[in-house]
Amino acid sequence: MIDYFIISLAIGIIFGYAGIEWVLGQRQRSLYYFELAVNSLIYILVVYAVFWITLEVAKNLGLDLGSLPSSELIASSGEHFNKAHEIAVEWILNVAKLRAVLSMTPFLAPLSYVLGSATSWSTSTLSFVATTYLYLTLFSKVFAVLYPFTLFFGATLTPIPRLRLLGSALLALSLVFSVGTILASTVTANAINSIENKVIPSIPEPVRIILSTIPSGGIIQSILETINIGETIFRLADIVAKIAWTLGEAMTLTLIIYALSTALATAVSAALGGVYISLRPL
Repeated sequence: MIDYFIISLAIGIIFGYAGIEWVLGQRQRSLYYFELAVNSLIYILVVYAVFWITLEVAKNLGLDLGSLPSSELIASSGEHFNKAHEIAVEWILNVAKLRAVLSMTPFLAPLSYVLGSATSWSTSTLSFVATTYLYLTLFSKVFAVLYPFTLFFGATLTPIPRLRLLGSALLALSLVFSVGTILASTVTANAINSIENKVIPSIPEPVRIILSTIPSGGIIQSILETINIGETIFRLADIVAKIAWTLGEAMTLTLIIYALSTALATAVSAALGGVYISLRPL
């Protein structure tokens, strides 16, 4: 994978430069760069050891986080966030389109206000969900690109006394937020699966007929053919409420995960910034 290639190439360059300095007789500088390369490798190995322990703990808790964090895995997390965003937008538009048609249909206009009242909290929640997951999608895409670089530069700069604070911040960022993003993605994916496998199949047939005719423009006819349009609208409101609750719960857990990740990253950065591993006597 590109992550391992970038990290291996960078550490290989440092080892190679240390070898060149040794051949040129600059033994002290050679030992310095050799120590830098070894320390960087140690930090990276420690990070991946923490990743592995996290995966094992998550499995024991019933959460499958997949494999070790990587750019590809973080990018796929963005796909789950984007899917949650699309589901929220889809149901907001379904309610809006149905309300628009009801308001223009004789004798059914009052039902538009009924539907609006019945779905007011759920559509507001879905609006917040759609906005939140939109930004999380963008964040995961950017972080997927930056991840191997933050990991390498964090592991490389942390052993350097003058740059240790910057290196520890980058290393903590790659360590904590990679796991946090994947964990949040897993929570979101579970919510999406619940909607697709439980909520959507439970939609009553009258509601399904009305929703299926929205794109084709035959919704007015399907509404007029529905025996009890009032009950159908309340059933639709119930479906929207279940989707809003499921996605809202996942979004809340996701925000909590990122809040804890921020706090943990700060603590890890402070801890790493005060720890220096040296292969030579200081």
